[in-house]
Amino acid sequence: MRKLLIFTLFLSAFATCAFADEIEDLKKQMQAMQEQFQGQINEIQKQHNETVNNLQVRIEQLESQREGQEAQLGSREALKKEILSDLKSQAPATNQQPLFSQAVGSSQVKLMDISFDSLFAAGGSTARESEIDKLQAGAHDPKKRGFTTQNLEFSMLGAVDPYFNAESHLIFQVDKDGESKLEVEEAFLTTQSLPYGLQVKAGHFFTEFGRLNASHPHTWDFVDQPVINSRMFGGDGLRSPGARLSWLTPLPWYSEVLLGAENANGETAVSFLNKAGEDFSGYTELSREVHKISDLLYLTRWLNSFSINDETTLNLGASALFGPNATGVDNRTNIYGTDIYLKWKPRINDHGFPFVASQTELMKRKFEGGETKDNLNDYGLYTQLLYGFKRNWVAGLRYDFADGNGLSTDSLRDRRYRVSPNLTWYPTEFSKIRLQYNYDKAQHISDDGNGDEHSIWIQYEFMLGAHPKHKF
Repeated sequence: MRKLLIFTLFLSAFATCAFADEIEDLKKQMQAMQEQFQGQINEIQKQHNETVNNLQVRIEQLESQREGQEAQLGSREALKKEILSDLKSQAPATNQQPLFSQAVGSSQVKLMDISFDSLFAAGGSTARESEIDKLQAGAHDPKKRGFTTQNLEFSMLGAVDPYFNAESHLIFQVDKDGESKLEVEEAFLTTQSLPYGLQVKAGHFFTEFGRLNASHPHTWDFVDQPVINSRMFGGDGLRSPGARLSWLTPLPWYSEVLLGAENANGETAVSFLNKAGEDFSGYTELSREVHKISDLLYLTRWLNSFSINDETTLNLGASALFGPNATGVDNRTNIYGTDIYLKWKPRINDHGFPFVASQTELMKRKFEGGETKDNLNDYGLYTQLLYGFKRNWVAGLRYDFADGNGLSTDSLRDRRYRVSPNLTWYPTEFSKIRLQYNYDKAQHISDDGNGDEHSIWIQYEFMLGAHPKHKF
């Protein structure tokens, strides 16, 4: 028993010594690990302090650079103001600056857009040359076999000042006899920043009746002017000095109302006062002066645009004109019209191609003729379809119809039909080549009213410079 006790005590003492050594080893390992961790912590703290110091130095450098840039910018602005002050002091004493526009408090200088557009045609017709001039009643239409200079247009567009933009278009023409002449096609200003969606336009400009009358010949989709436009507004289109107010309404779709007043006299107002001594369907036009506001010509127009979907747009318009005519001392002329424009263009396209566009205008004129105020009515339409089937290639088809209760032998009041297919290639936005065929059927051509003629025209255009944008 004693031996067993002694043996047990011996084992306990041995185990105690062994555990003591192991505990001592663990303490040494823990101390080493603690020293290693403390070293890593010190290194991290050192790196953190260095990073903070570097960031503080960088912030101070950036602040210093910013202050230097602000000082430099202030010097530049002062220099700009000094230069502009010198320019203004050297400019002519006028409210307009013809070469650039300058906004108040701004140093931006904007040059004008200047362009020169040339439009020519060549071709022939089965009609005699004396008849071609009647069939092609537009002033810019091809007028004879061979070559025609349709239109040479010099345009300028720019900002007058912070309040007005301005446009000017001068026309050079060579008539069928080779005589040259210069015309002021348009010269007008428009306001830039009136409140409540209002805009004023004033000067000499195309009357904004329908879609085609207000556009320039080089923007037309066909070689010639539609028959009904030539009858209602003359060969040069209806344009006069005047003023127009437009209002962009707050309706949930695009809706614009236009009201205008302009002079009713001159060769560009054939349905109204025109020129004394001219003939209108057998009535000699008198000389009428402006005595009261009813002797002016008045326009109303309402235009609406709808997005049917992401690929289709529809425009609907209605127009009316009210003014005096020169066949009597107080005779009146009223013209009414509606227009429809529909365009489809897929969301995935190549510079706008392919596309399909349809355009139609219907017009009616009520004309009081002579001392007895005979009721002369005429009406008509054109409708056209364009298919841009490939980039820079457009095929078109137009149908014209016009009729009136005047003389059947009068080329401007007889019954007329025209069908015109064409094909246009646009090498670039600055040029085009167009081939068009016209089939004309008109009462005035033959005694039995069944006369018809065939014509083929080639049109070519080039443009230099940046031409002002035209409305959609």
